[in-house]
Amino acid sequence: MKKSLFLIIMALSLTSFSQSIEYLDQLNGYKDLKFGTTKQELKSKIFDCTTTGFCIVIGDKYREIKNVKIENVYMTFNNQKLFSIILMLKGKENVDELLHLYEDTFGKATGRKKEKLEIYWEAKNVVLNFEIDIDKNNNISATVIIAEKNSLIKINKKEIQENLKAF
Repeated sequence: MKKSLFLIIMALSLTSFSQSIEYLDQLNGYKDLKFGTTKQELKSKIFDCTTTGFCIVIGDKYREIKNVKIENVYMTFNNQKLFSIILMLKGKENVDELLHLYEDTFGKATGRKKEKLEIYWEAKNVVLNFEIDIDKNNNISATVIIAEKNSLIKINKKEIQENLKAF
């Protein structure tokens, strides 16, 4: 009885710890790409940049989250410091799996936009925006923007999405 009670308490504590929006702030970026890092410090991870400041990230470790395949990873900078990371993924399985992974990690989304298939998690310092797109052929893709909240307020999200079309 004591052993099963202990296991139940441990399971509940692990679940509540793993589903915490504060963890988004602790990550402060994506993998080892941390907000506030200078472009110069990240130059070995950059393949190329557009004139509008969108940089393609190189390295296989950025192209996978657990068993989810990420098509492309971009970084943007504000005042030469990393302020957002953009993940592009395709396919229903990838989109569903990453969405479930984020829900398991950060808990229930803190907001939804009804006019789009878009949800987001907003912590104190970091925002994660997950937008799902279904094209005319019913192909599913998603754009994930992980951004430093204070810098994102200054730069319009629509501007980010428009600049992505340059690729």
